[in-house]
Amino acid sequence: MSMATGDPSPPAPLPQGERGEQRPFPQGENGELRPRLSARARLQDDKISGQPVLIFPEGLVKLNPTAAEIVKLCNGARTVNQIADELAAQYNAPRERIAANVWEYLAKLREKNLVSW
Repeated sequence: MSMATGDPSPPAPLPQGERGEQRPFPQGENGELRPRLSARARLQDDKISGQPVLIFPEGLVKLNPTAAEIVKLCNGARTVNQIADELAAQYNAPRERIAANVWEYLAKLREKNLVSW
């Protein structure tokens, strides 16, 4: 549960990846985490551009098509592994690369309290 939904504990520290980047959690056992959009965030299409945006009280994030697909799949029903599998099949891309991208993007969203596990 995130701080945005009432849990007073801070987010878990982010471990370092191979290139020094931070990841939300090691990808092994925690690939079973089920990310969901925070109650304070909403995915919608921008009224002017028609492009997907993630709206939250402090602002908005314009989403590229890949980011929008990740966010759409963060409904609390799918695990991170399932999201990576689905996107790898959809984009016909190596699963390991997709999984790394999903973790990286989820970490960014989590830092802004826009996604919880």
